[in-house]
Amino acid sequence: MGSYATYSDMWIDDSAAPANAEFYEDSPAPPVSVVSCGVTPDNYNGYGHTYWVVSTLTSPNRNISGTSYKTNSYNAYTRINTSLPYDLNDLGNFTVGSSHWMCCPYMGGNPYTGAGCFASASSGDGAIVGASIICYTLESFNPATQIAILVRVEPCRTYCGDPGDRVTFHYSGSPPQVLIGVEPYLRYGSLVVCSHVTSLLRNAGCLCGDVETQICAIFPSFPGCN
Repeated sequence: MGSYATYSDMWIDDSAAPANAEFYEDSPAPPVSVVSCGVTPDNYNGYGHTYWVVSTLTSPNRNISGTSYKTNSYNAYTRINTSLPYDLNDLGNFTVGSSHWMCCPYMGGNPYTGAGCFASASSGDGAIVGASIICYTLESFNPATQIAILVRVEPCRTYCGDPGDRVTFHYSGSPPQVLIGVEPYLRYGSLVVCSHVTSLLRNAGCLCGDVETQICAIFPSFPGCN
């Protein structure tokens, strides 16, 4: 074994985010997922070990597991990704745990049946998945094009979003007086990674803050909970 290593990681996949802050009332927000991985590399696999990874991503209400492909190449690398869709009903502590399996041909290991193989290591990671709730109020609108410009209310102290943010909203019917923006984030202690996908929803009043528990359990009438 040369540089045998094992690790797990976690992140938010917001690759479907639009390039600009332009939203359409009748269109759903792009999908967002919490993704995890378990990885085993060995860049000098001179003994012909066979490697694979079993990894599980767990949220407060859900879990999903996956098993990677098996490899015994000289520059061995095996990886498995698991993911859970972002869900306002399932915020809080997310963890990933991985078992890194190995079969040694000189010890009688059979990677096809698993006989003589063993979990050579384990790895894990964890983070808090939350939502920044941001309030926007109407600044201007054009009834001919049904396009409204809304500006972020201040003070609005949240992990995500910036003071002075504006959004372009293509509305139906009357222009919205108030919109609530929900932006997902992943928090490692004091380090916060914000998604670039924002859901904008009409609302009668303003809400502003960070939520790291089931939003719908606290606010059953919150837009998007039904």
